[in-house]
Amino acid sequence: GLVGRGFAVDVHDAFADPKEAKHEYNVALMDTLEDTERYDCVIGAVAHDVYTSFTVNHLKKLVKKDGVIADIKGMWRTLDLPEGYRRWQL
Repeated sequence: GLVGRGFAVDVHDAFADPKEAKHEYNVALMDTLEDTERYDCVIGAVAHDVYTSFTVNHLKKLVKKDGVIADIKGMWRTLDLPEGYRRWQL
């Protein structure tokens, strides 16, 4: 996985149970996406409404300029990203 390749990884899931995630997957879930530092990459892996409703401004708060927005579920494919942001999607 990403951690094994030397990446620092934070995980947020608005609906997952933090205790279950820790017990089953040894993953500590973030409580909130507010006031986080900006990331080199954000991966959209679950199409919960809270994530599908993200605007360009939401993503700009999360991703550094020249960062990657990896949209596995295609939730943000219609957003016009500003120059300096890269999109990767399936």
